[in-house]
Amino acid sequence: MIIEVYVLIGFFLLIMSLLDIKDKKMPSILPTAIILFSAIASYFFYQTLVFGILAFIFALLLYEFNWYGGRADIKAMVIIGFTLISLNQFYVFMTLSVLIGFFYTLIFRGIMKVPAHKNVPFVPAIFLIYLTLCIMRFLI
Repeated sequence: MIIEVYVLIGFFLLIMSLLDIKDKKMPSILPTAIILFSAIASYFFYQTLVFGILAFIFALLLYEFNWYGGRADIKAMVIIGFTLISLNQFYVFMTLSVLIGFFYTLIFRGIMKVPAHKNVPFVPAIFLIYLTLCIMRFLI
């Protein structure tokens, strides 16, 4: 994908992150529109939608294991999945999701004093995963 597409997707993930932290809920149209945009861009540039579908399955598994608690989190992970172009990037995405998600949750619960039974806004962690993937993609 061209860099403008990555920047646009990153900008909307940043907006989703801010909404998740501020309100802990998000209008459904925002992530759904970005999913459609990223799926069309993925198919147009790479002729594949496989990694978006795999990211959906991976996000659904994390949701079922109570890793996070919202539909916006699943949608944000699917958005990132559509930006991936190889199986190696998908493996890195899964690894970063677990590592960054784990440490983000620990730090967020420690700083913000969120009880264990309450959900942590997870879209900011997904935004950090996206930034890490972009940095790795453009440096390698």
